[in-house]
Amino acid sequence: MKSKRFMSINYGEHLYFALIYMSVVTLWSASVLRRSMQKGISYSAFFAGLILNGWALVRLIKYQIVVSDTLARYLWYSYYIFQLSLPLVILWMAWAVDKPEKETFPPKWWRTMAIFIGILIILVFTNDLHGLVFKLDLSRPDWGINYTYGFGYYIILFICMMNIAVAFFILLVKSLNSPRKKGFIFPLGIFILFGIYNYKYIMRDPFIYETDLTIVTGVFAMLMFETCIQSGLIPVNTKYIDIFKRSPLRMQILNKEKQLAIASAMSIPINKNAIEKVIASSPFPVLQEDESLLFANEIPGGYALWSEDVSKIQQLHREIQQSTERLREANIILAEEEEIKRTVNEKNAKKQLMEQLEDEIAENIEKLSTMIVNLQGSENHSMETTRIALLLCYTKRRCNLFFKEKEILSTDIDELIRYMDELCEIAKYSNVQIATVNKLQGYLTIRYATLFYDFFYTIVDLAIQKYCPYIIVDIGTEEEFIIMRLLPSVDIGVLTIESKLIEAITEAKGKVISKDIEDTIGISISFLKGVTIND
Repeated sequence: MKSKRFMSINYGEHLYFALIYMSVVTLWSASVLRRSMQKGISYSAFFAGLILNGWALVRLIKYQIVVSDTLARYLWYSYYIFQLSLPLVILWMAWAVDKPEKETFPPKWWRTMAIFIGILIILVFTNDLHGLVFKLDLSRPDWGINYTYGFGYYIILFICMMNIAVAFFILLVKSLNSPRKKGFIFPLGIFILFGIYNYKYIMRDPFIYETDLTIVTGVFAMLMFETCIQSGLIPVNTKYIDIFKRSPLRMQILNKEKQLAIASAMSIPINKNAIEKVIASSPFPVLQEDESLLFANEIPGGYALWSEDVSKIQQLHREIQQSTERLREANIILAEEEEIKRTVNEKNAKKQLMEQLEDEIAENIEKLSTMIVNLQGSENHSMETTRIALLLCYTKRRCNLFFKEKEILSTDIDELIRYMDELCEIAKYSNVQIATVNKLQGYLTIRYATLFYDFFYTIVDLAIQKYCPYIIVDIGTEEEFIIMRLLPSVDIGVLTIESKLIEAITEAKGKVISKDIEDTIGISISFLKGVTIND
């Protein structure tokens, strides 16, 4: 089989080329690992070196061992495991370059690409069955050099170049805020040269085709990686010693023997006893005589020490202690004054609350007194007794609602129904039967509940006076309104409601509607949903 001119051609050259190339790759990978700042870059450099060395090792086995044509061909096919994996690793590195250490696991889209590349590798290894990647004439002894490319090969080459281009674009976008962003020209130049090299190789350029694709691809990969580092597209751990020395912070780095290795310009000497003490107390600091805190933290190869001047904080702490003591004394006096004021305010609040309650039920008490006085001369003693009992029950529950309005914004609708049922039971003593249908669930604004209860009492009292035998009550919603409808079985006459109740209903944006229905009258009271009224 004819050999290419610009590659190793015999046993010794194959071995020396491989050893030199693999040594360079190993040294370069170790250098990147040492300089890298992030786990993503370290992993990428490690896997890139592993891929390049693995590729070179397969190449060495292919040329060193006399094997059958079939085995040689499949060793050649295995090149594409490395050729397809290398751009994928570079793409992962570009994505992970600014990610936290715990978030460098490849994303879903990258894993999808890895699956697609796995399919392409299978396509290469099954080339003997379909010839979609390489069109080989296995009957010729020089089939390893004289062959053409199928459609699958161009897909493989496109995916490789696309992954590298996307990785380069991601690095470029992530470095837009970098002062060295113009340095992208150098890795871009290497990428363009690599693209030209692949094009010339496919077109069988007389010079390019005679080169070793494995070695040249590895060299280009290292050059692109390294130029990205040198241009600032990939952040690495360089020139940090100079930054450390010029730092305005008081920092030192000690070796394992606790001897000074490097110190910042502002650092001060630390005696051995202080070093031993702060390392033993790490991660907690040690307060020194000059009122500074000395910290220590173990790092690979030694210890990092730094100190923080807290003298101003200490002085401030002493001043705070003095102020605190003065404030404590003042607080004792203020607490005594506050206790006196609180006692007075509680008494005033109770007085105001009772005055409000008295004002709220004053009319009812006056009405109750009048009804009791007139009871003896009443023509219908039973009806007036029922009205008195009704008013007593109403007044009691009205007091409950008064206090609830001061404490809460809403009440359970079932509680309002229970209050209404009490009035219904009392009304039965005057042969007034009331059927209540409640379609509401949950909670009702406490102010609405109070006004519903006031209105219901007014209608029941009027029904007793008018000898109305039946009333149907329906509580529900209609469009944006909460509504209570009352339908007496007989006409109870013109609806007269106390002006105070009408004002309260109007203030709560409610409406009272009365309609004539044949031989009776329909009455309703409604409020807007979702409106909270504080009394």
